[in-house]
Amino acid sequence: MLAIASVPVFASWACSGEQGSENTSSSEGALKGSQNTGSTTPVIPTSETAATFDTKAVGSIAIVLNNDEVTQSQLAVSRTQNNDVKTYANNMVTQRQQALKTLESISGFDDNPQETLNVGSAENDRTAGEFARTDGFTTNDLQNVIAGNFDFTYMTAEINNQAKLLSIIDRSLMPSLTNEATSGDAQDAAAPVAGANKQLQTELTQLRAQVATDLVNALNLQKVIRDTEPPAGRADAGADSGADSGQPDAAQDAAADAQPDTGADAETDAGADSGADSGADSGADSGHADSGADSGATDSGGGG
Repeated sequence: MLAIASVPVFASWACSGEQGSENTSSSEGALKGSQNTGSTTPVIPTSETAATFDTKAVGSIAIVLNNDEVTQSQLAVSRTQNNDVKTYANNMVTQRQQALKTLESISGFDDNPQETLNVGSAENDRTAGEFARTDGFTTNDLQNVIAGNFDFTYMTAEINNQAKLLSIIDRSLMPSLTNEATSGDAQDAAAPVAGANKQLQTELTQLRAQVATDLVNALNLQKVIRDTEPPAGRADAGADSGADSGQPDAAQDAAADAQPDTGADAETDAGADSGADSGADSGADSGHADSGADSGATDSGGGG
């Protein structure tokens, strides 16, 4: 079963935004200090935010995470038999496909969205491709999970997906855009880059509000499922034959009693009967002293 992401992600967006500039400055100061001393030991920032991505990387990461959400929700639409889950998944597909169109247009990937996954490209940050790879594990799990457990597995994955996206928007993507927009490099950059930065900030602010709502909906729906739907049988529950076949143990016992002896049971019974009979017969015919005496008397009598 998929692990649920930690959820200390409900912190105030306004608060994190206000703290972002102060924390980023202190982090940069600590990092520069280590570089000035010639230390080779990396400094781990202790701030609540980390502005580590440029504008293009922010766009790529947001595109990949939304694209993976669409893929998993399309799978849910095709597999679930739960109307509430289907409604949720359809909404996710519609929302995130629209977000993808906007993000790809802003980031300049609308002609070639797969460029965001080109992890070997010198101009692209590798983070987006790595997110795509790890999200692929979740998609594979959803494809292989047994039908009776699909809804619970999908909604648990959704809790993880929304919490992750909400957290990375708050803690890194938005702070990265803010930091780049106010840096000297960004002010000297070409106008299209500055324009993309501002548009991404607007789009991620809107997306964040939707993601926060989606997380609450996923948590509530997952609770309904775990409270009302018993877990389906698992392949590793071999000790419990009822779990494997989907029938209660009592029903299986009754069905077994109603069937004639076959297979191992029939062979065991037949073996017991034939063994007893043949043992008795052979004991009477060959192992008994009387039969030997009779045989000897006959032979000797004939010889006389």
